[in-house]
Amino acid sequence: MADPVIRLDAEQLSVAPGGQTRVGVVITNPGTVVDGYRLEVVGPVAGWARLEPSEISVYPQQDGASTLVVQPPPGTAVLGGRHGFGVVARSTLDPRASATAEGSVEVSVAGSVQAVIGPVNSSGGWQARHRVVLTNTANAVTRLRIEASDPDDTLGFRVTPADVTLPPGGGAEVDVRVMAKKPFLWRSSARHAFRVTGLRADVPNSSMGPPPQFVADGAFNQRPSGWLLLIPAVLVLLAVLSLISPWIVSMVARSPEAATPSLAPLGAPPKPTGLKVTAAGPTSIAVRWDPMEGMTYRLDEVDLKSGDVRNPTPYTANSGIVPNLQPSTEYCFQVHAVRNGLTGPPSNPACAKTPAPPVSQSPSAPATVDPDQPVLTAVYGTVTLDGATGDWPWGNEASVDYPVTKNVSTPVKAKVFLRWDEQAIYVMAQVNDSRLTQSPDGSTIWRGDAVTLELGPERPTQTQTPLRLADRYYMFGYRTPPQFSPFTAPAAKGVLRPLPNFTAFGPALDPTLITAVIAPNPDGGYLLEARIPWPFSQPPTTGMKLAANVNVSDVTQASKTAMISTNPQRFIDQEYPAFWQKLILG
Repeated sequence: MADPVIRLDAEQLSVAPGGQTRVGVVITNPGTVVDGYRLEVVGPVAGWARLEPSEISVYPQQDGASTLVVQPPPGTAVLGGRHGFGVVARSTLDPRASATAEGSVEVSVAGSVQAVIGPVNSSGGWQARHRVVLTNTANAVTRLRIEASDPDDTLGFRVTPADVTLPPGGGAEVDVRVMAKKPFLWRSSARHAFRVTGLRADVPNSSMGPPPQFVADGAFNQRPSGWLLLIPAVLVLLAVLSLISPWIVSMVARSPEAATPSLAPLGAPPKPTGLKVTAAGPTSIAVRWDPMEGMTYRLDEVDLKSGDVRNPTPYTANSGIVPNLQPSTEYCFQVHAVRNGLTGPPSNPACAKTPAPPVSQSPSAPATVDPDQPVLTAVYGTVTLDGATGDWPWGNEASVDYPVTKNVSTPVKAKVFLRWDEQAIYVMAQVNDSRLTQSPDGSTIWRGDAVTLELGPERPTQTQTPLRLADRYYMFGYRTPPQFSPFTAPAAKGVLRPLPNFTAFGPALDPTLITAVIAPNPDGGYLLEARIPWPFSQPPTTGMKLAANVNVSDVTQASKTAMISTNPQRFIDQEYPAFWQKLILG
């Protein structure tokens, strides 16, 4: 069987993200019998190109025609620049007979850098601090030089960092410290407007250079530095004290010693309430109780049969992790409130049993794991979002089976796989769920069955606030009814981040920057695959550590919502845990 001959009407194409371009494909049958040819796109564009039709029949010594449709998705999923591809024609009579035509497509750069400054207005006698949050919505890496200036030259600035690199879809935070060059004492407050500008770092700074990538305007309201007027008054007061101090000393020497006030009349502290004890891992238990104003605490391990108390441990906060425990063992605890050296009565005891250690450990996980911060592993490699699991690294899965919410139990189980490359993080969740529930609308994905990836920079300590501006919350749910028609359907997508006041969530990135599909799980339930453009200014490297949790929501009714997590420390009532898991890029 002779190889077919294939050619493209044009070998160099151009297209914008979210746009479409077409080119004709001609296949010649050089043989002596009618042959069919299956057409396939190979190379980097395969995920966003198709052939219409993808299979044709051609008579001997005749030509057949198809059309290559190249349609990159909008947003940052496809980098700007030149991408090579090939169109393969393979005989249906003899798969060994094939031919390939090669070409390239130039994807234009689209999008911009968005900047939000907070606060917009600040005030102080000398200096103030502003924060500029940057988001790169372009489909290309953007390198910026950050500068600040004011038209009246009354302010000085310290910008940290002064140079940032934003990957497609990524973000960064820039600290801008504003300082008044000349303080004043009694004049009324003055408002100084200033501007923070992002310039292309790879272009020399000149009047003929390209326009700024972003501009953020703010203002510093300078108040009188009245404290400077106190200096003469303090000097006068010191002089007066130096004159009368001998008289004060003699009076104190003749007077009887004053009794030290005692706080004992307050009595012993009350009994603590709300003690909750939850296993946090094979060798640790999380404890938590209702806070009491003005108290410190003492946590005791207690034997309920004998009443013996062991390992009394002081606490300054109303929660913590008890480490160095034995697996598969039940532990009981009680807590006392302490005030001014007086210890109150114990709380009602609460117990929990540590789970058994895992039978086997992921081969790419580190040899030792901090039990108080369980590890997730992302394996290097690129995958295709096709509703199939053949390109996922089985053996590196993480179980999602720790219950979080308290109003209803759930039988749902799930396994999660994570991968990464230089451009993105990939998520695959295989969820066993006998009842599938679609979210009521695209803005409240979590109100239906859904998967959430909580992702942020590494947390080197366990004392940081649970919500940080750099944290992202990626949510995926149904956009089509649960019967999955077609077989692999686009997933509903949402991206949230903490608002600047750290008390609520708001939109972070356009959901079109991420791609995701949902397909049926052969074992019942659904299979999610998602691609998230790398969201941080520091590029990914092997061994990099991040903070992450994976959660799976299960909804049966509007008032019946349950959730399971990969994080055993995310115990009941702790919606946004300070103790995030470590995610290691392996």
